[in-house]
Amino acid sequence: MTKSEQNVSKAPDGTGDVSVLARQSFDAMSGTFSAWLRDANRFQAEAIRFLNDRFNKDIQMMSQFTACRKPEEFFDLQAKLMSGLVSDYMAEGTRVLELFGDVAKTEMEDFSRISSARHSS
Repeated sequence: MTKSEQNVSKAPDGTGDVSVLARQSFDAMSGTFSAWLRDANRFQAEAIRFLNDRFNKDIQMMSQFTACRKPEEFFDLQAKLMSGLVSDYMAEGTRVLELFGDVAKTEMEDFSRISSARHSS
């Protein structure tokens, strides 16, 4: 290998092989993108699950309103259904916050693991 070919394969600061640095960079970016995609899919799946559940409850609600014969029945049912709606949204908020916490914990563990591996090598 000629001297000019050797210079091409070295990093600008002369610390190592560019292909090794490029591979490490690609691996880090690939891992980060994979983690982001995994977590985005988890959030999307949770949102779809919740919306599906709420949609089914809303459909059931409509049929329950048709059974009301007196205004009191309608208002009682409305209060019951609104209470259920608020409860569902509160529970979903808790699930989403738990999911955020789980994602943050996983990402911090991954960051610590990668950071430790790089410092030990």
